[in-house]
Amino acid sequence: MAQRFLASFFALITLLFCIALDANAAKKNVVFWLSIDGFRGDYLTRTHTPNFDKLLAKSFYTTKLTPIFPSITFPSHASQATGVQVAEHGITSNAFYDSQIGTIFSYPGDSKLLQAEPIWQTVKRGGLKSAVLDWPLSYQQTGPYKSDYFHEEYNSALSDEERVKLALDEFEKGPSTKESYDLVMAYIVGTDSVGHSFGPNDARVLQVVEKIDLLMETIQSRLKEIAKKKYNDEANIYLLVTTDHGMIDVTHAVNIRLFTLLSQQSPIRTVTGGNIGHMFLDKVPASEHASILAKTKADLKQYPFVKVFAKNELPKRWDFAHTTRVGDIVLILDSGYIFSAGAKRPVVPIAEIGNPLGMHGYDPKNEKDMQGFMMLYRWPEFPRGSQIRKEPHALQLHPTVAKLLKVAPSEKAKAPAIQVFKHLY
Repeated sequence: MAQRFLASFFALITLLFCIALDANAAKKNVVFWLSIDGFRGDYLTRTHTPNFDKLLAKSFYTTKLTPIFPSITFPSHASQATGVQVAEHGITSNAFYDSQIGTIFSYPGDSKLLQAEPIWQTVKRGGLKSAVLDWPLSYQQTGPYKSDYFHEEYNSALSDEERVKLALDEFEKGPSTKESYDLVMAYIVGTDSVGHSFGPNDARVLQVVEKIDLLMETIQSRLKEIAKKKYNDEANIYLLVTTDHGMIDVTHAVNIRLFTLLSQQSPIRTVTGGNIGHMFLDKVPASEHASILAKTKADLKQYPFVKVFAKNELPKRWDFAHTTRVGDIVLILDSGYIFSAGAKRPVVPIAEIGNPLGMHGYDPKNEKDMQGFMMLYRWPEFPRGSQIRKEPHALQLHPTVAKLLKVAPSEKAKAPAIQVFKHLY
């Protein structure tokens, strides 16, 4: 009897919840998408965050948003925006070499480098209005589907509070006095810089989490104001908060040019980022490639924390082997190891060079601390909040936002929208 009662009770709650959702189904949907860099999934459980707590009580959320590989800021943001892996969108790291044109790009902003359609263009193609502020690869937009508002370059002098204010001010302003935005995307540095400097377990990381918590109160308050002023309370205003990756402690630094002496040969170009090292052989005769690979693997056998791959040997599930922006030989370091030119020997304890003490980029399948936070809040508020049980993947964010905005996702974005939101689509 008790079991039947409980089953009936939960069925009634679910029905009432769906009815409440259906009551808003006819409204226009608007999305304000905020990315907090380096906001590891467990940070909210480690300090006092009253404003996040209030939001989560009325939100769908997870502390286990799974990023792509490599879980590095630029490729991760590119995959969230486009819904595709690195091999398709072409942003292989924060700095990368393109062997076709012989150029290194470092923290690039130019949207033309993105080789897949981002969500801000997808919604424009669908006839909607978009604004994107400081999202990686969103600058210098051109073409028929460029955003209605974007920046030409990244301004590193701005604080996170200033970035949020700019985004909310533009959201309220709209493309014009008679028009409103359907999608606004914003980015803040968040916990990334402090996590790199001091490691994820330092008290200073939690101080930044508490500052972000105060920002969430500002965002929630402004969204309600904007709903009334710009949308006359006739729209569902969704606040989507995500992160690009987590963070772990660094234990050792590796200098690639001392690690494998082959990388010192002038025709071989090396590019590193986090725990990934690329050796490009585009200036080396093709007849020598196999012997260089064999020699590299032999040289590094003594180091159990490194894996050496030819490009065509990289795991298929990573979908990482971009034709011109991934090295012919790729070195992947285990968790806790990073590449650094500051190491004076092939491998040194990180204390010997001092920093960084925190890093990301590792395979999220093996390193769960790469997972991040995600939250979907709405005004008018959901009747109750719910933690997402099935771990969502970063590739699902593009199709999810497209579904919320009732536009077709990019043709290449094949991942399903997040199913727990299905009553909202």
